[in-house]
Amino acid sequence: MDDAGVDRALIHPVLWDPDSNELAAHSGAELPDRFAIMGWFYLDDPNGPDLVARWKERPGHARPALLLQRACISGSG
Repeated sequence: MDDAGVDRALIHPVLWDPDSNELAAHSGAELPDRFAIMGWFYLDDPNGPDLVARWKERPGHARPALLLQRACISGSG
């Protein structure tokens, strides 16, 4: 990163890997001055409100990412 002139980076864990938040959190904890994490959580998670309330207490977490997706129904025209 130094050689490329990059001071900080934002890590956005992939949605298709349920372990990606933990991998990103590990990287963010290792170098909190260099990495910020824009993690995610399932909206139907019963712990969701607590996760949001305490999000920034997690090392390196900048803010949660929200993915709102409209359901696609085949043949609906």
